[in-house]
Amino acid sequence: MEKEVLIIGAGGRLGQELVHLYGPRALAWTRSDVDITAAELTRAKIAALAPRLIINCAALTAVDVAEHYPDLAFKVNALGVRNIAEAAAEVGADLVQVSTDYVFDGQKGAPYTEEDPTGPVNYYGRSKLAGEYLATRSWHRTYIIRTGLLYGRFGRNYVQAVIDDLLAGKPVTVAIDQVASPTCTSDLAQAIQRIATSGRYGIYHVVNEGRASRRQLAEAVRAAVSRWFPEVMKVPLRPILLAEAGKIAPRPRDTTLSCAKIAQELAVQLRRWEEPLPEYVKYYLEHYWSGRIMGD
Repeated sequence: MEKEVLIIGAGGRLGQELVHLYGPRALAWTRSDVDITAAELTRAKIAALAPRLIINCAALTAVDVAEHYPDLAFKVNALGVRNIAEAAAEVGADLVQVSTDYVFDGQKGAPYTEEDPTGPVNYYGRSKLAGEYLATRSWHRTYIIRTGLLYGRFGRNYVQAVIDDLLAGKPVTVAIDQVASPTCTSDLAQAIQRIATSGRYGIYHVVNEGRASRRQLAEAVRAAVSRWFPEVMKVPLRPILLAEAGKIAPRPRDTTLSCAKIAQELAVQLRRWEEPLPEYVKYYLEHYWSGRIMGD
């Protein structure tokens, strides 16, 4: 079967979800399949495949690593994206470039729209913003998808870490002043699939509706886990300020995104963040803590 869709960065949280969603229509490339920083190799491999759609999830996403190695972050998150965009232009493939809410400084105090000025506070955000620019400059048939605080069936994530600490009886340290839109990767993948068929290229914010601090998210996770393990309600959540977290790179405080544009222009609307969370908690407990669950 001809592969219509090429998913680059297929080994990550969102990449694996997209591979699952597209099924046999997609070809999945991980880091072992292509080095996106090698321009000629990337262009040659994409030219040989000639897909109709390329979805790029490949990125250096470790924020503190990007701060310590900014040249590497820009090489992967900006120049690598340019290589993919130029290859997409050569074969006439639509491009979906996955970006981040960290392109904003977090100081607005209200959900960010696509028209708001950017102002990343760390090298990760700067490199991803540069990738947005290079993608759209290189190829006009590009969708930029800004999202953040992802969790889902594939790969490690914040929600998993909270669940594991709760079940180990370990107090969970949570920032009370870092706010975002928690987003389920299965919801995100389905939205990307719909956006990518619209033919309306540009920047889109795609997250589950609403906002939550890390503390509020951890509280919701604990409540969901308590359905099977009531004892976790006794595990304390230790609130801290973001400045006390001991991170190398600064973090934006409030990167809540507005999804009004995709709702109004594309009729795409994701659920509120509270809705998919219990579903994911149940999935994670059944698959990774099944020995301790005695039915529903």
